[in-house]
Amino acid sequence: MPERCLFGHIKKNPTASFVINDLNSGIMNIYKAIKGDVSNFTEELDRLSEEYLVLPKGETNKALEKSLEKDWVKLFQKNPCRRYFYYRLRDQHAFEYETWTKTKEAAVLYFLMKTGFNGVWQENKNTNNRFGTPSGLLNQKTEVYDIENVLKWSRALKTTHIMTGDFPRDALRGWRGFLRIFRSSLSRLIHPVRNRL
Repeated sequence: MPERCLFGHIKKNPTASFVINDLNSGIMNIYKAIKGDVSNFTEELDRLSEEYLVLPKGETNKALEKSLEKDWVKLFQKNPCRRYFYYRLRDQHAFEYETWTKTKEAAVLYFLMKTGFNGVWQENKNTNNRFGTPSGLLNQKTEVYDIENVLKWSRALKTTHIMTGDFPRDALRGWRGFLRIFRSSLSRLIHPVRNRL
């Protein structure tokens, strides 16, 4: 369990610094937002969750989607449901992100990952080569994310250096004893295992 490993090392070495790295800048921006702007990150998640949770699940209506050329804004206006909310938000993440703060972009991506299909990462041309995973079951009952889990990560990441890109050996020069945390640790943030943190 990489997250237990990170939390365990932080507990044993409270003054140590840690390094995490991934080529996927979207995922690393989630970590950065949780580390440096958790208040705005959770505020955005709460806003999205509040809007999403009151909606009905929604069924696929291929005829309607074809007639409106998968214009998710129009589809959501015509039939407000979680399915069209998800795809409208995914399109906004793909094409409007440059007008957003990095924290909002990270929170939206985290929300999409929580409501997307089983934690799968997919990029598509129709989503501007950004996150393009289809919606999941959309059956969340009372919450989309676990705020306590996010806050634990925020505290744990305070002593962590977050990098994006290739991880050459030279990047570790000056770092004495580091802990490698792999992307699977984010899966615990996205889909936490109860009683493991």
